[in-house]
Amino acid sequence: MRLVYVSPVPLGSFAQRPHHFVEWFHRQHDAKVLWVEPGPSRLPRLSDARRLVRALGRPGSDLSPPWSREPWLQHLRCRVAPLEPLAWGRALNQQLWRPVLQAIDAFVTPDTHIVLGKPCALSLELSRRYKGLDVVFDVMDHLSDFFEGRSRRWMRHAETRLAEEVRWIMASSTALTHNLAAHQAKLRTVLNGLTPPAAGDIQPLAPPPPQPVFGYVGTIDHWFDWEAVAQLAEENPEARIDLVGPCGHPPELDLPDNVRLLPAIPQHRVHEVLQGFSLGLIPFRLCRLTQYVDPVKYYEYRAAGLPVLSSRFGEMAHRGPRDGVFFFDDLWSEHVDMLQVLSCRPGPEQISEFVSHNAWHRRFEAVEFLSPAHARGEAPGLQAAGRAEPPQVVPPAVEAVDRLVPAVIASSSSAGNAAHLASDVAAHHWSEWQRSQSAAPPRFVDWGDHPTVLQEVFRRAFGNPSTSFFEFLSARYPQLSSGHALSLCSGDGGFECSLLDRGVFGRITGLELSAERIQAARQAANGHAIDFVQADINIADYGQARYDAVFAKAALHHIENLEHAMGQIARCLRPQGLLIAIDFFGPSRFQWTDAQLAACNAFWQTRVPPALRIEADGRPTPPVSRPVLEDLIAMDPSEAVRSSDLHALLQEHFELEHDIALGGSLLNLLLSGDRVNRFDPADEVHNQVLREAAAHEHELMRSGVLGSDFRFIVARPRPLN
Repeated sequence: MRLVYVSPVPLGSFAQRPHHFVEWFHRQHDAKVLWVEPGPSRLPRLSDARRLVRALGRPGSDLSPPWSREPWLQHLRCRVAPLEPLAWGRALNQQLWRPVLQAIDAFVTPDTHIVLGKPCALSLELSRRYKGLDVVFDVMDHLSDFFEGRSRRWMRHAETRLAEEVRWIMASSTALTHNLAAHQAKLRTVLNGLTPPAAGDIQPLAPPPPQPVFGYVGTIDHWFDWEAVAQLAEENPEARIDLVGPCGHPPELDLPDNVRLLPAIPQHRVHEVLQGFSLGLIPFRLCRLTQYVDPVKYYEYRAAGLPVLSSRFGEMAHRGPRDGVFFFDDLWSEHVDMLQVLSCRPGPEQISEFVSHNAWHRRFEAVEFLSPAHARGEAPGLQAAGRAEPPQVVPPAVEAVDRLVPAVIASSSSAGNAAHLASDVAAHHWSEWQRSQSAAPPRFVDWGDHPTVLQEVFRRAFGNPSTSFFEFLSARYPQLSSGHALSLCSGDGGFECSLLDRGVFGRITGLELSAERIQAARQAANGHAIDFVQADINIADYGQARYDAVFAKAALHHIENLEHAMGQIARCLRPQGLLIAIDFFGPSRFQWTDAQLAACNAFWQTRVPPALRIEADGRPTPPVSRPVLEDLIAMDPSEAVRSSDLHALLQEHFELEHDIALGGSLLNLLLSGDRVNRFDPADEVHNQVLREAAAHEHELMRSGVLGSDFRFIVARPRPLN
C-alpha cells in the first residue's frame, strides 16, 4: 500500500495529528508515504512579515520526527503564489502545480490512499483526479475560522466542496462531526490520541516536584490566553509556569517573573519534559477556532499522570474532574481550589489503561476504511469509474421525508397554502397540548425537567451542578438585566417568567403561534414585564434593531424557514445584541440513529430496575424506536422539521461565543414519554441510575459514538460582507 498525505502543517513542525497518522499508516501497512505540503491557501497578512522578522532573528529548532529521513518517506513542497482565494491566483497556481502533479502521478499505484488534511485548491484537484481511489478528508479544525474576508470565504467553499467530493471523512472532534452531519454516511469520528512512551521512557510515577510547576507544551498562537496564564501566575507565586513550544503570538502584557517561555522540543522529548510538571495547562481562548478542537496535549498530560487545568472549549468542555480535568473559570470562582486540582493524580494502572485506550494506533485501527482487510478486498483500479457509495447508516425512513410532507399536509397545489396548512396544524396541536397540560399537568414533561438530570447537565456544561442557565447568563451578560428580549415560541411563558424573576432580562416580548398558549401565558404573567404576540415565526417580521437579545428555548427546531428566521433575528437585534438558544440539534423528525437506539434500549434493559420498566397496565415497556413519519408530521408538521440543519446554519449566520454540548442523545430517548416520571427524585436508587445514564452518555459522546442532540449557544450576528 501507499499513502499520499496533503498536510496542513510542515513536516518539520511540532508533532501533530498528521505526523502521527503518517507514522501509524507506514507501520500498519509497511507503506511508502508521499508527504505533500500544498503551500499557502490564504492571502498574505501584515502579521506574516512580523513572524518572518522574528524567525530570522533566532535560530530555528529541528522538530522533524526521527523517521523524517527514512527511505519510505518522500517529502514534496509546493511552490505556489499566496493568491489562492483569487480565481486568477488559482489559475496561476495550476500552472505551478504541474511538476507536483507529475510527481504524485508517478507515486500513486492502485492501492494508494489519498488523505487530504488541508482543504485547498490542490486537495480539490486530487479528489477529482483520483476519484476511483480511497480519498479521505481528515478534518482537524474548522479551518475557515483561522482566516478573514476573502480568504475565509474561499476556505469555507473549499471545506464544503471537499466534504462533498471525497469518499470518506474523518473528524477529530464531536463538534466537527456535528458540523459535518450532512455527510453522515461517509463520516467517522476519530478523536485525537497519544503516542505511548517508549519502553525506555517509562518510569515509576514520581511524586510532584517540591516547587509546583504548571506546564504547557505546544504551539502558542493567537488562540492562547495570556491573561489566564498571568492571573494563574499572580495567584500562585510559589509555583513556576513553564510554556514550552513555538511562540507565534508573543504576550502583549508584562508576565510575572515566575513565567518562563522555553523553546520548542521534538516529539520524542515530550514525555521527558512532562515528568517535571505538577500540572498540565491548556489555556485557550473561547472562540470560533477552539470550539472544534480536541487538543493532543490533554492525552499527553494524562498519560504522564498529570492533572489538567484548561479553558472550557471544544472537546475539553465534555470532560471534568473524573477525567482529571479542571477549568480556569471554576478556579477563579472558587468552585475548586488548587490543592484539589494538584491532588488529582491517577495511579499506574489508571495511566496504563488510559494510554492503551487513547493511543493513536487504537484510534486509526478502529476506522474500517483504513484497515488491511479493506485494502485487500476493495482496492480499485486507477481507471475505475468509481465504486458504489459506502453503506448508508442514515435510517432509510429519512429518505422518505420529502415524499411524506406533501402527502400529509400539502392538500393544496399552492406551496403558500401548504405552508399555511402546516402552520394551522401545528397551532392546533400546541393548543390541544396546552389544554391537556392545564387539565392534568405531569410532574415532568421531558428529560430536561428532572432535577437529577439537570444537575448532571449543569455539572458538565458549567462545572457546577448549582450553576443553571440563569446564573451563567447573569454572570456573563449582566447588561441584559435591563434589556429587552424577544422570545421565540414562548409557549405558556413559564420559562420567560423565570428569566425575569432571576434578573436575566428586564423585559420580554414573546412570539407564539398558538392562541391557547398565549391565553395561558397572559394569565400566568401576573404583573411580569412581558407581553405576547401571536405570529408564525416562519414568516413574521421581527422588527429592526428592537431587541437586546433573542431567546430561543426549544424553538429553532420548530422553524422550517430557517433562512428567513436567521435573517430576522440578526435584523431585529440592536448593536452588540445576542442570540441565546437552548435547543434540539439532533436528527430531523426524530429519526434516531442506530447507535442511539442501541445504546438507549440496552441501558434500559440492563441498568434500569425492573419495577421501572413496567407500564401502568403491567406490560413491559416497549423499546424506543423512530417515530412513524406520517404520524409525526400529521400531529405536528413543525416538529424537528430541520433540526439537523440548525448548527451549520447558525455558524453561517452568527459568531458563536459559547457552544456548549448538553447531551440528550441518550437521556432524551431513555426518559421519553412518561418514563421520566417513573424516576422519583426522592429515591436515591433512581437518582443513581440517572447519574449512571448521564455518565454513559458522556462517555459515548467522548468516544464519538453519539453526538450532542441538545446545545446551549450564545451568539452574535456575523457582520455583513
